[in-house]
This record gives sequence, structure tokens and C-alpha cells, in this order.
Amino acid sequence: MKVGVIGAGGVGQAIARRLSEARHEVYLVRRPHQVVAGPFTQLTDWRLLPWGRIEVVLLCVRDGQIAPLAAEIGREGVREVAVGHTAASVGIEALSAFARRGVVYPLQTFSPGAAIKWGTFPIFWEGDEIFFDLATILAGTFQSVYHADGTERLKLHIGAVFAANFTNALVSIAEKIVGPKWDRHVYLPLLEAVVAKLHTFSPGEAQTGPARRGDKETIQRHLAYLEERWPELAELYGVLSRYIQAQSLQ
Repeated sequence: MKVGVIGAGGVGQAIARRLSEARHEVYLVRRPHQVVAGPFTQLTDWRLLPWGRIEVVLLCVRDGQIAPLAAEIGREGVREVAVGHTAASVGIEALSAFARRGVVYPLQTFSPGAAIKWGTFPIFWEGDEIFFDLATILAGTFQSVYHADGTERLKLHIGAVFAANFTNALVSIAEKIVGPKWDRHVYLPLLEAVVAKLHTFSPGEAQTGPARRGDKETIQRHLAYLEERWPELAELYGVLSRYIQAQSLQ
């Protein structure tokens, strides 16, 4: 397959590298001064893509840039190539300029330089069948590829923010509280144990801690310490504790 990838952030680089390693012909469009290493052809303007040869183009840009970029490409008269994007919270309607359009959404975190274990996480697709084919190539197997429309992807993305982005934020808070003597590494075995339990137990069954036990004295000591030093964290601690307690009563 001949593929154009517009955008060389974490997602774009990972997809371009994966497709290249699978021996597909890949063209990655990056910023002019961006340094990217990989076994693919690099361009600095999407207009330089070999539009007469490529079969599909993925827009791996910020959510707010997808519709304007798609409209700009459409105004250039590009009609035969299938055009898709990788954003969970943007509908396929943003690509209305193209007869063949779709979405490929890998449910994973991507950071430049971080190893990606393709095939171990789900990839969701919508639209033209070529995007199912593309998702299957990325996953290495159709068994971890699923169809999801715009509403389903939106829900998946919201859940991902809670499960992953908020987790990173909470670990940064934990690091602030125990620093400078310790840092996040003191919690990594605990986090790994939590994730391991979730393979077997529901989140409610895996939950432990003072809020789950209804230990009001411990909660008050925690709150008093936080209120003296970081009042905003005390508020967050209280909100999360009340949520855990409410869920535990169900």
C-alpha cells in the first residue's frame, strides 16, 4: 500500500514507522525544521505528495486542524485518494470533501521515541473499507480491529482521558507530595500491581484505600495536611474520595 501521513507528531511518526517496517511505501509530511528519523520518504508540504500514486492519506494533525486541512486539500481537486484522520473526537463529517473517507483511531498513548507494542491494543475504524485494511496492517491482526462510529469513539476518548491522562496528572501530584526525597519511581510497583489486578478484577473489586474502607480519620489527616500546603489538591482529594465512597455503596 502507498500511504501519505500528514503530521509528524507522536501518532504520525509511529504510524509511518509501522507501515514502513511492514514494507509499505510511506510519505511523511513534517514541519520544515522538524527532525524525524525513520525508513520513509519525508516531505515538508502536503502538496508535494505523489497524489497520482498514493492510495490513502491520513491526517495526523491536531483535532482543530483536521477540517480546515481537509477542506484545503479538497479545494486542490484531490478526489480519487481516500483521506482519513486519526482523531477520536472528530467526526468523519470533517472529511466531507472526499468520496472515500474514514477514521483510524489507535487506542494507545504515543510519544516520539517511545516503543509501541502494536497488536496489543485495539484500533478502531470507520468509513471506507481501505481504513479497515489500514487498521489491520497497523495491528498486525484483524482480531484487535473494531468498527466504531463518531459517538462511540468520543466515549472511548473520554474514557481514555480518565484512564490515562488523568492517571499521569495524579502521579505528578503524588511526586509533588513526596518530593524532593522521593519521586514517581517509588509508586511504579504500586501502579503495576493495580494494572495487573484489573486484568482479573473489576475496578470496584480492585479498589482499596481509606475512602473504600470508610476510614474517616485517615481521610481527615490527609485533608488537613493538604489544606495547609496545597489547598487545591485537598479539594481534588475530597472530590475523588467522595466518588469512591459513593461507588462503594452501590
